[in-house]
Amino acid sequence: MAEGAHPDAFYTWRTDGETLAKLCSGDIGPGTASAMENITDDAPLKALLPDGESWTMEHYHTMVEFETAFFNPFNPEMVRFGEKYTRSVHGGHAVGLFNGKGMRCAWYSIHKGERVNDERHANPFPQGIIILSGQMKSVRDGKEQLYSAGEAYLIPAGTPHTSWNEGDEPVHAIWIAWGIGA
Repeated sequence: MAEGAHPDAFYTWRTDGETLAKLCSGDIGPGTASAMENITDDAPLKALLPDGESWTMEHYHTMVEFETAFFNPFNPEMVRFGEKYTRSVHGGHAVGLFNGKGMRCAWYSIHKGERVNDERHANPFPQGIIILSGQMKSVRDGKEQLYSAGEAYLIPAGTPHTSWNEGDEPVHAIWIAWGIGA
């Protein structure tokens, strides 16, 4: 195995053999393997910049576009989702679906007792949550609400929010983010 990046490389990725095998078989998608709460967090598939470079939204979008195509074994690109394809992200079990400039989405499973984010968490972009099954409580801007399967709700940009599951049935939901910074 060679050490270090090719001298002409801008982005490089760090992973392990187990994660690479899961990526090649489609048992984990690149969005799931690289998902993290903050760009400085570690992940099973970690994109790295050259020394002296800092992450910008342009770097992020270019990296995600390449990563999604390169590490996805399906043609056309496809992502498997469900419990067995998840990893813990933001306090729930997530599968990154598709990302593009100004748009991100994921499938989430939130088990009893799990909480996604804390009440101070806010993003600079709007988000939508579509509840597919189960019931989930959410606090948005200090107001508590119960959401059930067949409902969707909006989290406006800059709004503090958290969600959790008190029920025995897992909550399955689609998270969508859009706009500048998504």
